[in-house]
Amino acid sequence: MDRDRDGAARTLGRLALGGVLATAGVGHLTVAREEFQAQIPPWIPLDLDVLVVASGVDGAL
Repeated sequence: MDRDRDGAARTLGRLALGGVLATAGVGHLTVAREEFQAQIPPWIPLDLDVLVVASGVDGAL
């Protein structure tokens, strides 16, 4: 019986983490794009918008 409870808790935790990561990924692509761009160090030689969108696509998947 404890095994079933552990399995259910683990599944719930995985679903919650997946929801948080998917929400962050969608945020990269929509409303929070500027906030994510502000977190990128200035020494990275890539276009900020492309980098944020690429990481958002990765996070949403």
